[in-house]
Amino acid sequence: MARLSVVVPVYKAEKYLDECINSVLLQSFGDFELILVDDGSPDGSGKICDRFAREDGRVKVLHQPNSGHITARMNGVRAACGEYIVFLDSDDSLLSGALEKIEENLKELDCDMLIFRLTKGGEPCADFFGGKRDCIGTAEYLHTNLAEGSLNSLCIKAVKRKLFDQTDISSFASFKNAEDLCLSVQLAVAANKISYIPDVLYRYRMNPESITHTYNPQGLEEYEASRRVVIKELEGSGALDEQDIREMNTGFLLRAADSVLMISADKKMNSREKQAEYGKIAAMPLFSRAMNDFDFSRCSRVKRLRLKLLEKRAFTALMITDGARLFIKK
Repeated sequence: MARLSVVVPVYKAEKYLDECINSVLLQSFGDFELILVDDGSPDGSGKICDRFAREDGRVKVLHQPNSGHITARMNGVRAACGEYIVFLDSDDSLLSGALEKIEENLKELDCDMLIFRLTKGGEPCADFFGGKRDCIGTAEYLHTNLAEGSLNSLCIKAVKRKLFDQTDISSFASFKNAEDLCLSVQLAVAANKISYIPDVLYRYRMNPESITHTYNPQGLEEYEASRRVVIKELEGSGALDEQDIREMNTGFLLRAADSVLMISADKKMNSREKQAEYGKIAAMPLFSRAMNDFDFSRCSRVKRLRLKLLEKRAFTALMITDGARLFIKK
């Protein structure tokens, strides 16, 4: 039985898939299995997966009808035999020595969940807990998880496989946004010990074609729905407090500001359509509630202006200011 199972959901990834897979197969630590879950990909990704499976016995391939990212991940977990699960997205890669560093710390710290860091656009993400930590309390993890968006990612966690027996994705299986938040919270609540190392082990690719970088009209609705899932989970575990709710509201508003920019940059929409989409965001009940309790120091001046224009329904001004900023960046 392999010590680590690396699970990779694969969908329309043929451009980056070779690099992704090789970043695992060339690791210095070899006691792993690599599970590639072809989520009904319409391009050549499935054939690439099969080629690697023929060439390397550590590679296992699952083919399934398109069911979504989180379902593909969970099907990979169910097929895994490793003691710990490591997640990798098919357009990203592991840095050299990542699995060896993960294994060293799992042995030393004997934890249920080990958190590490990623690099995005060549820059490391935040040092979430200010250096190596043997044990992070559930409450502290949850507070930080809700405050630091990058910490939501499953791809910066090695998780004991048995924890997934205590998770239920049925309420968010269809989500294309914020599903990592929901599952990460469930796993943290189930974990007896969470540890952290500040090592940067994962390379996140800034892919403009990714769903996280394109406007999705359902994105904010899904985040708001995920907020309800998380609140229910934390209430059930007795871990919910008012600060958690404020952090989730802050996360919603920051995503709202990003969504507005994506609308402004969308070349397929005309002015009337863009203003209609702005209006849908401004009309969401959570938007008004969150704005009443928002610490504007948590965001840049640009986002601050964007949110205030949205609150005032100054959609024409919003479109003009974002349009001018996008033009200057060209």
